[in-house]
Amino acid sequence: VQSLAFSTNEFFAGIRECYPRRTEDDAFQRLTFCLLGVATSSALIDDARVTPFNIGQRIELTDFTEKEARRLADGLECESDVSAALIARVLHWTGGHPYLTQRLSQELARDPSVTDASDVDRLCAGLFFSERAQEQDSNLQFVRNQMLGRDEVDPATLLTLYRDVWAGKSVPYDETNPAVNVLQLSGVARVADGHMRVRNRIYQHVFDASWTRENMPHAEIRRQRAAYRRGVLRTGGLAAAVLIVVTALAMYAVAQKETAQDIAYQRAEESARATLARAVQLLRDGDSTG
Repeated sequence: VQSLAFSTNEFFAGIRECYPRRTEDDAFQRLTFCLLGVATSSALIDDARVTPFNIGQRIELTDFTEKEARRLADGLECESDVSAALIARVLHWTGGHPYLTQRLSQELARDPSVTDASDVDRLCAGLFFSERAQEQDSNLQFVRNQMLGRDEVDPATLLTLYRDVWAGKSVPYDETNPAVNVLQLSGVARVADGHMRVRNRIYQHVFDASWTRENMPHAEIRRQRAAYRRGVLRTGGLAAAVLIVVTALAMYAVAQKETAQDIAYQRAEESARATLARAVQLLRDGDSTG
């Protein structure tokens, strides 16, 4: 619905209108709407002149626990202890994400050669980490589109916040922050102990720092590059100043050396002249005596 080319305000306003009608007509008591997907209530009706969509009940789906995921081991044709270890390795990558867990488990069931954790790692890389897989997998596409195609938050703000979450920085969960809501609704992040965390290791690997940098808006990239250039110029200016000082000192040393050589040469020349003068005087004195 959100991807339609026209506004759906009236559609959701019609659903919204059915709620107060329950007090007027008992037939509306028998009518319930179930909306499947992820969205904030403000995204359903964004026209301020229309009654907001604030009468719904949000149902949050949690990831598989280890006990719940263990049932998938029944589909693996191997001994119980081996299948349990394989499912545990699956959870290592998926964190219990329902789709990712079932997708990777399905691939294990199709490949009887899988016997240990390294085989699970190999299948996981083939399914989700290659460039082709990232372009074709529907879930990875969904997460990417949700993060990059939202209008209610500035892309640079969102990606900067996600970069902090990905780096393990302390990002408190604030449901009033639109960027936090987008990270949660896209499925790339979850709440743990009141802070935002990347949801699983697959997302941690696919949507990494390089991906964040490559998808940063051009304006933000220019800002970061400008900051980098300013840093380079400051560093270069300091280096140039140091170079000037070193060059001046070197030139001063050379000048001092040349001056010392000139003085030594002048003294040697004066000494030679004095010696020559004494020799000439001795010759003259000898001639006069003879």
